[in-house]
Amino acid sequence: DDAKSLACQWQQLAVSKRLNDGKGYFRGTNSLAVYYAGKKQIDSALYYLQLCMKELDQAWLKPADKIQMQLNGFDFLYSAGRYQEVIQKAKPQLPLLKKSYKDKYSELCELLGSSYEEIKNPDSAYAYYQQAVNSFLEYSAALEQKQNATLPLQLGEERAGSLWGLAALAAQWGDKAAFFQWSEMSKDNNLLHLITMEYQPRHTISLSQAMRQLPADAVGILYTGSNNS
Repeated sequence: DDAKSLACQWQQLAVSKRLNDGKGYFRGTNSLAVYYAGKKQIDSALYYLQLCMKELDQAWLKPADKIQMQLNGFDFLYSAGRYQEVIQKAKPQLPLLKKSYKDKYSELCELLGSSYEEIKNPDSAYAYYQQAVNSFLEYSAALEQKQNATLPLQLGEERAGSLWGLAALAAQWGDKAAFFQWSEMSKDNNLLHLITMEYQPRHTISLSQAMRQLPADAVGILYTGSNNS
């Protein structure tokens, strides 16, 4: 079945190229990029992604979708374990994304955080994870103002990885206050995402606030679901 599917995609690509059908060629190269990425043949995936990118103007994509195509390429590299290459190619894209595509900026910061964590650079990983969370909350707040606060102020599934990464690194460093903060944000985020799709304020407290609410002889137990707790 895979062979037949691949043959059909190649055939579609050849026909589109012969007919000078830029939109069809875009779809064909994009399909092949996704196919090879799924097979972990990253060089082939990147080759077809580059061909796909050349036809972006013919595909009638929105600017944000064009940016997403570039991010897909970084995802391909990450899945292949080419973390240094992700860092080298992705970091120059950050200024443009931060200025005009804050949600994509947040997504790329998380990928950089994960890449730095993989190459054992926890300080840089923590910094990018934190920027991923903060920038997505800023983006979410601005979006809610436009929607008259009908959307939930939450990170959803988008930055869950960053929150877990921050909590795990804080635990490794023995930073109890930071571990408590990120764990509370993660739990609050998960609950908001599961319970409601309407606007809700965040419900988190700091470790010092939690300790002040406990009697002097009380013991608090923090459940996070993390192996680092």
